[in-house]
Amino acid sequence: MSLQPNTRLTYLDFIRGIAVLGLLMMNLPHMGVAELGYLAFSPDLVSDTIVRSTNSLLFDGRFRSLFCLLFGIGLYLQCQSFERKGLNSYSVLKTRLHWLFVFGLLHGIFIWPGDILMAYALCGRVILSRLSLPSEELIRKGVNWVVAGFALTSIFVWSVAGLEPDVIRGSEQHLSAIAIAQSGYFAEVHVNFVIMMVYLITFPFLFLLSLGGVMLIGVGLFKSDELQNGFNNSQIATLFMFTLFVSLIDVYLINFHLTLWQMCENLLGSLSGLSMALLIWHGVIKFKIHQRDNFLVNAVRNVGKMALSFYIFQSIIGTLMLRVWFTDWLINFTLIDYFAVTIGLILIQLVLASLYKPFFKQGPLEYIWRKLVFRKADRFRLHEQQE
Repeated sequence: MSLQPNTRLTYLDFIRGIAVLGLLMMNLPHMGVAELGYLAFSPDLVSDTIVRSTNSLLFDGRFRSLFCLLFGIGLYLQCQSFERKGLNSYSVLKTRLHWLFVFGLLHGIFIWPGDILMAYALCGRVILSRLSLPSEELIRKGVNWVVAGFALTSIFVWSVAGLEPDVIRGSEQHLSAIAIAQSGYFAEVHVNFVIMMVYLITFPFLFLLSLGGVMLIGVGLFKSDELQNGFNNSQIATLFMFTLFVSLIDVYLINFHLTLWQMCENLLGSLSGLSMALLIWHGVIKFKIHQRDNFLVNAVRNVGKMALSFYIFQSIIGTLMLRVWFTDWLINFTLIDYFAVTIGLILIQLVLASLYKPFFKQGPLEYIWRKLVFRKADRFRLHEQQE
């Protein structure tokens, strides 16, 4: 597929806006104590079980998968754009990914170690040389990578099961972790640094194939025009049934085997997340939601145009709330409380995006990112055009 110069696909901005706002819904409960995340009450609350079940059916893994699809497609579209401008697309994208890795590393160490930017930058470097492959080969490779990644992660999860004792809310270990999180900024930076280093070491084995595979699938489906035109009824039925089947397994474990669910949460969420993300994408295209002219749609599009800035903004506000401003939330908040706060923060972001975008073309971090990449733009010119 080839696009006309200066063509901007507004539905990508809208879907990206949905993804970045939706990520906060899953991330906020884990921003207080990153190494432990949200711990269940004992006995478990009925309201928490309802929220977990709802997340499994509607939210968990969906927004991560949307971001992966968008990221791969974004690399492909940028590659075409840079080539039309007479730039060495591989060099430009490689530099962009290097700086994105730096943003992610700084974000993970100094703000919150649940960062995804670093992982996407590393995956992007791996798939960069494969963007020119035919759509069928991209999809086939992507599926193979996802399956292999799922198998490796499953082996790891089951091999470490039971090696560490469960941490109970209000236990000495839980309270100690909260105390460290709230004892001072540099103590938390130290914890973040350790988590990020562990993540970097395990990344090639646990995340590279699964994340990179989704990116390849996204590029393949985009190049074949399926993501632009939507899926046929048979494909929709298959995606829906697979999503429902995996999600119901997730819900069953939440209600009857919570400890087992905690081990399998990310695996099951990633599986149903990809199929659900494709259904969300189809719905946006089929019903042309992104073309509607109202405050909500325009605001979501604006958030999507500044996804990097709003993603970092979410981490800053979330960590400040839980570690500095409202420290008692880490002990008292239930999942419903976090959900209510998340809705409030989403509304704030929609208003901020609507107020900011009429005056500025880019978000602040998008502007800095572009300046860092193109500060010596001549080095990206193709040799034949310099001669």
